[in-house]
Amino acid sequence: MKKSILIVEDYPEAGATFKELLELLGHEVEWVVNGQSAMQKLNDGAFDLVFMDLNLPDMHGLVLLKQVQDKRLGPNTRFIAVSGHSAKDAAAVEATKVFDHYLEKPIDLAVLNRILSSTA
Repeated sequence: MKKSILIVEDYPEAGATFKELLELLGHEVEWVVNGQSAMQKLNDGAFDLVFMDLNLPDMHGLVLLKQVQDKRLGPNTRFIAVSGHSAKDAAAVEATKVFDHYLEKPIDLAVLNRILSSTA
């Protein structure tokens, strides 16, 4: 099923590659490079999924998620934390408590497919 997806990733190669992969899988994808741009996109429209890097240049992903929740944006949107940190890292452990899913970089395609399938 085609999904509307927002990627929040400041690293150009990672963002472009992830966007291309999701588009090849048949999804509509938008990509932004910071938290402010993500807030604007979420204010402007609804997304099924938001893949959010935790370490953004203007704010931490946990702060961005809190702002989104406070404004009640995307009530049906699933938020996936994306990070190069191990799931055992303190920030990652905190992220797993508030995000719908946690995805480690480099992205495991099997895990990505499970996330995409579970949000049908």
